Parts: sequence; C-alpha cells; structure tokens
Amino acid sequence: MATDIQHDAGSSGGEDRLTRIESLPEKERELARESRRFADLCNYLSQQNVDVPKNILDDLGQLARLDVPQRRIRMRTLNEELMKFLSDLGLGSSSAQ
Repeated sequence: MATDIQHDAGSSGGEDRLTRIESLPEKERELARESRRFADLCNYLSQQNVDVPKNILDDLGQLARLDVPQRRIRMRTLNEELMKFLSDLGLGSSSAQ
C-alpha cells in the first residue's frame, strides 16, 4: 500500500533532499524513501492535530537495531499501519492529498 500524500519538493530544500535520496545506493535509497513517506504521514497527522499511535512510535524506536534491508521492510510496514490508521479515522488517501 503506497501513500498518496505527496511530498512538497519545492519547499525548504525539498529538491535537494530528493536529489540526495536518489543518489544513495539502492538499499539505502529505498529506506530513505520509506522514511520520507513516514515523515510525510507524521506531518499530515500533525496538521490534523492527531497523534501518531504509541505502538507505531514504539516500533519506530526499535528500527536502529535492524540492518538496512530489515529496517526498510519494517518502515514500509509502519507506513502501511499509519495509512490504515488514517483510513480508520476517515482521513485516508482522498483527504490526505
């Protein structure tokens, strides 16, 4: 499940950030993309005055212990969980664009 929230590449160095992400080795690039999606989702939740669920924050804290491929997979799962959370709140993809 991919997020439909679009990153604003034109604001505050967004173009530079995207360029840096795309220049990373493949495994790191995928992790950076998932991390950016997570940040975008968290930013959206903040704009809606909604807290990130505690279980997701707890899981996020465990990521540093994983190697990059496992971290990427777990980040993708956390993004999917956040998207489900948004959907359950009625703030799903059509509202998040």
